[in-house]
Amino acid sequence: MSGRWLGIILGAVLALGCARAEVVIDPPRWDLDPPLAAGQTIARAFAVTNRGRQAVRVLQVTADAALVPGLARTTLLPGQPVTLRVMVRAVEPAKVPLTLAAEVRLDLDSPAQPQLRLPVAGRVVSAAEASPVPQALRPGNRVARPGQPPVHVEVFWNSGCGACNRFMDTVVTPLRQSAGEAVKWHLGDLLNPAEFARARRLRRGYGLTAEANTYAFVGRHALHGEAIDAELPGLLLAELRQPSRAPARVALELAGGADETGLPRLGAGSLLSMLGLGALDGLNPCAFATAVFLLALLTRLGGDRRTLLLAGGTYALAVFVTYTLLGLGLISALDLLGSRRLAADLLRWSVAAVALAGALTQTRDVLALRRGTPTRELEAQLPTRLKLAVHGLLRGMARPGLGRLAVAVGAGVAGVGVTLIEMVCTSQVYLPVLVGLKQPALRARALPLLLAYNVGFVVPLLVVLSATWRGTGSARAAAWAKAHLGSAKLALALLMAGLAVWLLRPELHL
Repeated sequence: MSGRWLGIILGAVLALGCARAEVVIDPPRWDLDPPLAAGQTIARAFAVTNRGRQAVRVLQVTADAALVPGLARTTLLPGQPVTLRVMVRAVEPAKVPLTLAAEVRLDLDSPAQPQLRLPVAGRVVSAAEASPVPQALRPGNRVARPGQPPVHVEVFWNSGCGACNRFMDTVVTPLRQSAGEAVKWHLGDLLNPAEFARARRLRRGYGLTAEANTYAFVGRHALHGEAIDAELPGLLLAELRQPSRAPARVALELAGGADETGLPRLGAGSLLSMLGLGALDGLNPCAFATAVFLLALLTRLGGDRRTLLLAGGTYALAVFVTYTLLGLGLISALDLLGSRRLAADLLRWSVAAVALAGALTQTRDVLALRRGTPTRELEAQLPTRLKLAVHGLLRGMARPGLGRLAVAVGAGVAGVGVTLIEMVCTSQVYLPVLVGLKQPALRARALPLLLAYNVGFVVPLLVVLSATWRGTGSARAAAWAKAHLGSAKLALALLMAGLAVWLLRPELHL
């Protein structure tokens, strides 16, 4: 094959690759199954998603006369679905039966994809011939695979609403009769307090905030209001062909293990988990080495054990209060930065990247320690200038000749200053935790979880203080810290990596 022909083929392949569709509609078409009844108007929502890397603008939305389209937003940002709502106009009874073949067209400002089309096809029949049951669901047709467990459908309606009762009679009853044992139904009247409570739990589980007189929950889908009439039959058919799984939070809601936010109730397990995370953060070599240095200074003062306990306790309290106030302030600041969806996602991704970078740095330090690298040459530590600042603060509170009260005041001031300086190290763990706690649904429990975390953070300091008060020398504590430096760094690396994965769980589908 000549070089000329090879170049032509490669050029054609590249052109085809560049011209591939980047903006898609889900689902890609609308088949009116079952047929539409004359005089009936139905609507359906579609998701328009830009899978490319650049924003695409919709220049114009047009449709054939039978359809009325409406696009929620004309700018299609990468990865953010935009709702396209399409309504099929009512057809006069005198014009049926009628075969409908129409489409919605989206003109785009993308040279590679100038237009996107949504075909809508089906039949319009008289009201007497119309049935809410899709053809594939009618008796004699097998939709579900042999041995497939039944699809569970929960429908709630208000029996005091005439339109709701008509929906139950004209849509739900025929579907129940046709689907048979392939579908398990739960029907709940919203006027019944128990059923109203169950519907409310399901709404929280599915993240459905809209109020309505009718709801339907099938697999991972939640419908409400007038859309149920048109969408439930087709959705039921799709679930029978390929079942989907309800959000994990739904089971928690139905089991009564969630509060009004829809998240797990705040119990001993949640608090203990945050306490453990804080303790791991407190074992950060930056913070732990500072604690050992502080207690070495206090020991050299030669004061009584009461002075040692007062100064150490005041220092620990100052660290706790400062860390907590910093956390509350950062949560408020993060809320302002993350008030919009894109900004919130960018913030979450950025903090996850910081956590991953910290995990990588700690891992490199672990490998360096195994090769015998001196601790002063490790990457994850305070810069020398900041170390000197920390030591200066601690030496100032432990000058000889100071009274007990002066030592306590100095310890408090030093605790505040040292905590602020050490945020250079500890923020790699603290920030991912705060990003998780700032979520609006966690607002009711953010404070107790934050307090539990910060109690855990000062636990290693209190352990060293207790050991020193009982007579264990600071040199022994320093030797222990040096011997376990590699283990502490490895634990921090795993913690940071775990926090990054936790923050990225929507993208990782966890």
